[in-house]
Amino acid sequence: MPIRHSIIHQIDKKPDGSPAVLHLSHTELLESQATENLLNDLNVTYNAKTGSPAMWQITEQGEDALKATRLNSSQ
Repeated sequence: MPIRHSIIHQIDKKPDGSPAVLHLSHTELLESQATENLLNDLNVTYNAKTGSPAMWQITEQGEDALKATRLNSSQ
């Protein structure tokens, strides 16, 4: 499956078990073979894991970016 748009966000996972913090990126990655390989590796790793879904805590900056993205995609 070709990748048309991709963004990598940073996840700050705390060792004490508290919810991870998601820092959203504001720029897209360029389409490349490296991006395709990354997606494939991510799918293989994610599908091999068992357990419950992650708990997320979005920063205020990330929340604003997420709202802006939703507004732009609905127009």
